[in-house]
Amino acid sequence: IFLFALYFLYEDKTKMFLFAVLLMMFSKEIFAVLAAPLGIYIYFFMKRKKLGAATFIFSLVYFFAAAKIENAFNMGVDVHQGFRTALFYFLNHPAEMIKYYCDPRRVDAVIKLLAPMGFLSILNPALLLVGAPFLFISFLDPGSYQVDSYRFAPLLPLLAYAAVTGADRKSVV
Repeated sequence: IFLFALYFLYEDKTKMFLFAVLLMMFSKEIFAVLAAPLGIYIYFFMKRKKLGAATFIFSLVYFFAAAKIENAFNMGVDVHQGFRTALFYFLNHPAEMIKYYCDPRRVDAVIKLLAPMGFLSILNPALLLVGAPFLFISFLDPGSYQVDSYRFAPLLPLLAYAAVTGADRKSVV
């Protein structure tokens, strides 16, 4: 669904873009972590301020509301507590955060995510950065450096689209 959202965005089909983003977030709340930075990208790089702001704000509101609702359905058990604890720890200890994220296994995971597209995604760094918060949150789980799991699947359409648009912009291909 994320690839459709990107397609509709670049084809200037705003209603279809919003519908695709909505479907994407309804399928799993973590997709809001991709939609929010996409809103920032739309706002600053595509200069579509209303659409960018709306995407960003709705994504954040949806993410926090969905997390609260999910906790309520789990009889009050906070299923996100581990991520929140790790996040606050790293924000208060930046040196530990740098050490953790520069672990060779995580660096290898990033290389393995970029390699199938021939590292062409790097040619569109602004769009590539849309996936950074998702990657940051995914790496909070200590065992999440293995790219053969489903965890990183939401990033693949973004990496592919960044590769195509980056190569197109640089006339590489």
